[in-house]
Amino acid sequence: QQVDLLATTLLRRAVLKAADVIDVQIHAQALEQATTDLLREQSHLHAALLWASTSAAVADLRRIEPLLKLSLEGEMEQLRTLALRRLAGRRPRTKAIESATQLDNRNEVTDADIGSAPSRRRFLVVRKDGSRPEPQALTAIRTTLLEIGREQRLGALDARLQENRHGVPVFQLREDLVDLARERLNEFDIEEDIRLSAEGEHGDLQIKLTNSEGELLSGIPIIVRTNGEEPKARLSDHRGMLVTRVRKTPIAAEIVPEHSFWSYCLKWTETIPDEEVGVTLARISISTESWWRGEVSIDDADGEGNGVQIALIDTGVAPHRDLDLRSGLVVSGLGSIRWDEDAVGHGTFCAGIINGQGAGGTNVRGLAPRAALWCVRAADETTKKEFYLSNVIDGIYDAVDQIQADLINMSLGGRVASAALERAVEYASEQGSLVIAAAGNSAQAGADFPARYDAALGVSAYGKRNTYPASSRHARAETAWAGEAQEIFGAGFSNYGAGVDLCGPGVAICSTHPGDLYRVDDGTSFATPFVTGVAARLLGREKSLLAAERNSERTCGIKELILKRARMIVGLSVDRQGRGRFT
Repeated sequence: QQVDLLATTLLRRAVLKAADVIDVQIHAQALEQATTDLLREQSHLHAALLWASTSAAVADLRRIEPLLKLSLEGEMEQLRTLALRRLAGRRPRTKAIESATQLDNRNEVTDADIGSAPSRRRFLVVRKDGSRPEPQALTAIRTTLLEIGREQRLGALDARLQENRHGVPVFQLREDLVDLARERLNEFDIEEDIRLSAEGEHGDLQIKLTNSEGELLSGIPIIVRTNGEEPKARLSDHRGMLVTRVRKTPIAAEIVPEHSFWSYCLKWTETIPDEEVGVTLARISISTESWWRGEVSIDDADGEGNGVQIALIDTGVAPHRDLDLRSGLVVSGLGSIRWDEDAVGHGTFCAGIINGQGAGGTNVRGLAPRAALWCVRAADETTKKEFYLSNVIDGIYDAVDQIQADLINMSLGGRVASAALERAVEYASEQGSLVIAAAGNSAQAGADFPARYDAALGVSAYGKRNTYPASSRHARAETAWAGEAQEIFGAGFSNYGAGVDLCGPGVAICSTHPGDLYRVDDGTSFATPFVTGVAARLLGREKSLLAAERNSERTCGIKELILKRARMIVGLSVDRQGRGRFT
């Protein structure tokens, strides 16, 4: 078969790798085996493009899309974008491959290779009076579409006719050829085959992104959350445009950059506008956004956590210029994955709050930069921010037995109690290690587990007004549960009540993100490392307690040391703050 040479540069490595497995004149079965081999080497994009560029595979996009959705980083993100544009409907040139060497001679992708990727749309054809065309008319329509296809060198998915059982013909056509089809089929009405919905009319929300200097923001990873619909991840295009299909009315949309910028909330009470909406995203300024560090009095006498061992059980910690971890490990149930990789950035973010080495101003300075921070990865590559209970339990035992951690940070939890998890927390306490865990973000009574266990220290979250833009999503965390002259409020998302021992700053927290970047986020997950960092400072200067025999008595001493430093927030209920916050 012939192979489509859409983007030769992207394909050449895949074909070269496949050369030892299959002949260039590939059959579908051999192609599938080659794809499997490429996936085994983790060449996800190459495998996807090999499928997409073979006429036998193009007919079934469902087999390609899951591959394209796999997480790709760095330069691979750009390649993924090109591949998605290929699948949007552009017809590539078709040539026969003479040799792998010929492929390797092409070392660049031109505009002609990529094109503008016009999308395909569905249309139905009816008589001028709205009636269905008779059988002989269907033959004429099919012939016309085939002629357009031959003239425009369209692919199999670019122009085709299908019928439902009641005889209404439907065809797919590239949007730039619709006028030509209407001209050729002028005795018929061509209507777009629109989607009808039980949830109301949908439309395209068009957002144009710029920064505060008016520059277009292209290639910005954005999550769009709209009321009643699943979050959608998008990349702004080269014009700074972000287009997503949403219900027309009513709508609230959150523009959440993955990093570097503040979020932005939009709301329409009637219907979304037809024209584009301009949104200016403010860039994060670390010097002003690290407000959480000023929530506790810090002086040189605290020693910045010298001599304290901290285990961070999380998603992994990626390399960052502001971080200096002692080392890390992966729990035994996760096999050969690495602890120093973090696909979602959760563990990296928590690490910055504890371990940030920056001098401040343009870098993150953590609360205990001289403590020894160890990463214990308990999340696998598929579940991202979710953790199997068994892996979390293993992580606790590893933190105690292998690291001999004084403090174990667990910015995770669940609503269901587990005897095995409770026993692991108790074991840590018996061995002189204190578990500090997040209360949870479901706005429910009672902290999550393990925070709710007696042997752990549970942490809820509070926020501080005027520490974030009023247009950002962080303003949604504000509540009427406020104290200290209404400046401090209990975070609306935070769990409360049983199991809450302390509270920490958890709204609009700025910290480290993979790739030497920074982001702002909310959660009890981030109030927890704040408490852990302060606890490390307190423990580091209590040399006798730090050197005490590792048993439950030592753990109780550490816990009491922490709680004694806390102060109640005047005006905020006890169930929201436990013993209070650090000052």
